[in-house]
Amino acid sequence: MSLAFRTVLALAVLSGCSARPAELVSAITMERSTCFGTCPSYRLTIDTTGLVLFEGQSFVRLVGRDSSRIDRGAAQAVFTRFELAWADTRPRRVTWGDSSCGSPATDHPSLIVTRRRAKAVDTLELYYGCSHNVERIDRVGAFIDSVAGTDRWLRP
Repeated sequence: MSLAFRTVLALAVLSGCSARPAELVSAITMERSTCFGTCPSYRLTIDTTGLVLFEGQSFVRLVGRDSSRIDRGAAQAVFTRFELAWADTRPRRVTWGDSSCGSPATDHPSLIVTRRRAKAVDTLELYYGCSHNVERIDRVGAFIDSVAGTDRWLRP
């Protein structure tokens, strides 16, 4: 059993313990921005049905839009992973100009993960050039990429 599958399974089981039930989430959107070099820039949205919408912007194999599906349990695991990060991450925004960033280096990409619920929008944001990186935000992005199978759109 792969590590990604075990993680999805564990998070699906834990989702029943969430303070804010993940069922209230309508979608998670993740955006990765460009850098001075060839960092891939794209937007990825996962909804409650498991629909994955990809929009490649630059330095990706597919520039444009495409879609795929993951099972509902995997989508639920993404929502739960965001909830866990939201509950445990302070600050939730580590970007250029914020005291939480420290001394930033220029020309790095950013990661923005947004959860949309019925009456709220919650955002975790990370600029990779910050000297004080919040690993939990980065791990949410890596988990979303893994579950959604983003590599199919990024690499040949």
